[in-house]
Amino acid sequence: MYKKLIVLLLLAIVVGIPFVFKKKGNELFEGADQTLVILTAHNEAVRHEFSIGFKDWYYKKTGKTVNIDWRSPGAGTQELVQYIDSVYANAFRLYWENELGRQWNTQVQEAFMNRTDVPKPNLPPIFVEVSEAFNNSNVSSGIDIFFGGGKVDVVGQARKGQIVDSGIFERHPEWFTDAHIPHYFSGNDLWDEKHRWIGAAISGFGIIYNQDVLKNIDVTEDIKQWVDLTSEKLIGEIAVTDPVGSGTFTMTFEIIIQQQMRNELRSMLDQGEADDEQTRAIAIVQGWMRGMEIIQLISANARYFTDAATKPVLDVSAGDCGVGLSIDFYGLFQEENLRIRSGSDRFVFVMPKAGSVISPDPIAMFKGAPHPELALDFIEYVLSIEGQQLWDFKVGAPGGPKLYAISRAPIRKELFEPEYLSYRQNPNLNLYRDAADFTYEPKWTGHLFKELRFVIKAAFVDPHEDLVGAWRAIIDARKDGRFRDAEKAMKTMQKLDSISYEAVSGPIKEVLSSGNPLDAVQLQAKITRQFRHQYKKARKIGQGEPVG
Repeated sequence: MYKKLIVLLLLAIVVGIPFVFKKKGNELFEGADQTLVILTAHNEAVRHEFSIGFKDWYYKKTGKTVNIDWRSPGAGTQELVQYIDSVYANAFRLYWENELGRQWNTQVQEAFMNRTDVPKPNLPPIFVEVSEAFNNSNVSSGIDIFFGGGKVDVVGQARKGQIVDSGIFERHPEWFTDAHIPHYFSGNDLWDEKHRWIGAAISGFGIIYNQDVLKNIDVTEDIKQWVDLTSEKLIGEIAVTDPVGSGTFTMTFEIIIQQQMRNELRSMLDQGEADDEQTRAIAIVQGWMRGMEIIQLISANARYFTDAATKPVLDVSAGDCGVGLSIDFYGLFQEENLRIRSGSDRFVFVMPKAGSVISPDPIAMFKGAPHPELALDFIEYVLSIEGQQLWDFKVGAPGGPKLYAISRAPIRKELFEPEYLSYRQNPNLNLYRDAADFTYEPKWTGHLFKELRFVIKAAFVDPHEDLVGAWRAIIDARKDGRFRDAEKAMKTMQKLDSISYEAVSGPIKEVLSSGNPLDAVQLQAKITRQFRHQYKKARKIGQGEPVG
């Protein structure tokens, strides 16, 4: 009896939680022929415009009406991932116990949590059994579509088998060519080779700043590159999104590192070094360290790390912060919004030259989707010219949005052609052109994405208060003319051997790949303690105090 009650409770959680997370703005109408359920991190503007557009498109195509039930738990993509993972875990447990008649225990749970499309060697048989059982089942989350979020998050869903081939490549093979939706651009893939996800839009990464605030704090130099954010004048002025909750902003830091790796390689080649594997290996190691130094100083200048990706844009535009890190569409939307509302050009978005990359904003179908044909129709609409026009057409333009200018870059290359320029909200934005001078190298850092997020949190985010204290002491020492103290304190603060490329790709990666969350927590605490101690020591040195 007790076991049945537990099963019923789990079932109630699986079925009931989605309704708790429904957001206002769901446009559900009685009498619709079908309802499509979409999990998304997209804002109200995107949800509204794609609801209206798809309903009209679908009615013209089929003569039927459709509702869209948007699900948006949490403030960012990470919350979506945690939510959908828990839903699938509960659904699979019910399937494992009730349909397969097998016992659920900690080993089965561990096998389910750590399954991947590329199984690791020498795993216990239960890992293979669980993975095969899930893949061969029709376990469902009750949700049809994953729309929006970062590439890393959707790749993670693919590796777990929680998103599947929707059939869009069979329906429209002519779309997936270099002339329309390229597979690769600047080293980054824009759709999955197994057809499980496709970029619906593309994003670039950049810097936002408020010209009025910078003038008030005597920043007269143009801010054009990531390294410009390390200026001591910007202490307490940078708004940063916490990379732990956002794969997109983790990628921003990854780009900073890759830019420094490329700079190191270019410098070595200019000095006559051979362009071989050994030279590249050295450039990667040295570039990683230089990139981490830049990220540390950006963190030291940060006023906060927020889990709301839009907060930096709002705070910088309001003058509460001078500078921030932003995705192109957040920055461009606010830049245009302020210009229209107040005529002000104080808010600026800039993409660092040779320092930004195209990243796809994916769409995918969930495994066990309740309405697979309808889900495929929605994916078809989003990737069609009609759907793509919504991303960056002006409100009221032919085929454009009805109420909101979304200000995002479409993935279809045709829409950057001259014939569409007069309709576009941001006619000068062409990421296929602007990001062409940066080539992402997956082999350099792609395998360390999770580890990079981990060490940034452990070394810079968690001990942030102590980091800021050390940085302020160094700045004060420079102002007082105590340059020897400042230099010594700086060396102490930037002692980053424990999070070097070798350390992160070796022992740190080994711990995070072990599947033991307790080991990861203990390692994180250890790194944080080390850096707290290090920053406190640097602060004392900067203040001229004796250090034992």
